[in-house]
Order: sequence, then structure tokens, then C-alpha cells
Amino acid sequence: MRIAEMPTVHFLLHAPFERPGFILSWARRRRLPAVLYRLYEGERLPRPDPEDWLVVMGGPMSVHEERKYAWLGQEIGTIEKAIAGGRRVLGICLGAQLMAAALGAGVGPNPDREIGWHQVRLLPGAGKASLFAGFPERWMAFHWHGDRFAVPAGGRHLASSRACAEQAFEYGGRAVGLQFHLEVTESDIRRFIVNSGDDLVAGRFVQSPADMLGRARWILETHRLLDRLLENLACGRP
Repeated sequence: MRIAEMPTVHFLLHAPFERPGFILSWARRRRLPAVLYRLYEGERLPRPDPEDWLVVMGGPMSVHEERKYAWLGQEIGTIEKAIAGGRRVLGICLGAQLMAAALGAGVGPNPDREIGWHQVRLLPGAGKASLFAGFPERWMAFHWHGDRFAVPAGGRHLASSRACAEQAFEYGGRAVGLQFHLEVTESDIRRFIVNSGDDLVAGRFVQSPADMLGRARWILETHRLLDRLLENLACGRP
């Protein structure tokens, strides 16, 4: 353990416009050291200590684009080691898909793109003995994805939506993957729209920029839920 006796939160970033958002604010409030690794700029992957956190953020690429993004294969290996070593691991969107791949599960296209604010619901019993303890049965969450993950063998399927059945999974009580974004701010959503606007093609679950913006109440609620999830993870629940 470091001299400061505090775990470090390591953030793996895949694009300049996909930022840690509320997760970084939470770490700072808890006075946890945080380090950002900009993999898209060629920065090296971390080697987390046993008590450290690994937070794997989203990105516009696919898990399978290793030829274009050479670091993806190494990143999957880093995630696999972190989970096997019992570190706390949180994956967001692409990050959850990379976690699933690291655990041997498939990742591929979802039948529909899911972009904007859509309701997520907990599966029966998921909120009682999981890292989602204290969550409501349903809530609005921000989404921006075209791929989906399969729940890894040994993992627990926790949540779903109308557009995508696999919205969250937990593995070993110290790793959780979220297909949706609880961390975003209004500025983050604007960056998604500017940088990934080509994704906004007509679809059953694709909203317009006007429908995505101006949702301060939903943003505050998702931050409250993410705070609960992070506290559960920090305290070793379940």
C-alpha cells in the first residue's frame, strides 16, 4: 500500500470527449487520488495495486477494432488481470463491453441503436443483494451505443431496457459493467452530440439533440444513483 494509505482510481479514456464526469467528482470528494490514462494519445496502461480502482470509460470504437486501435488487446488483458486480482472495476458503455470480452463473453451489434434518455429497469431481486442495493426498480439513464455485451459466465445479469436486454452485470461483487451512462453532465451530452453526430440516424430508440438536452432533473438523479453504486462498491457490498 502507498504511504498515503489511499487507493488510486485509474481512469482508462478512449476519446477526448468521453470524460469521467461525476465519477471523478466522487473520487475527489472522497479524497482518492485519480489518474487519467489517455489511451487515444498512446499513454501506457496502468498496473493497479491490489486496493486500487480501475474505471473503464466509453468510446466510439468497437471492442473488435484492434487493428485500428492497437491498445485494445492490451487493455482487455489489463482489465482481465484487474478483475482476477479482485480489484474494484467499473466499466461504462464500451468499458462494460471490454469487461465482458475480458471475461470471455461475446460483444456484437445490438438490434437497435440506443441513443438518448431511456428507461432502465432492475431485474427481479437485483437490488437486494448486489451493488445496485438501494436503487429504484426503474429510472431514466442516458445511452449512446450500437453494440451490446453478453453477460459473462459467472456474472450476474442486473438490468435491462426495451432496446437492449443486457444493461448491467456484476462479477464477483467487485466488478460491474454498465451499458448506460450515469456519469454524464449536460456538457458531456453536448460533446457526444458534436463528436458522434453521425450516429443520429432515424431509429426507434434514437432521440434528437433537443430531446437529450435540458434534462437537469434526470442528470441529478443519475448522479445520485451513481453515488450509491460507487459507495456500495467502495464498501464491499454485497
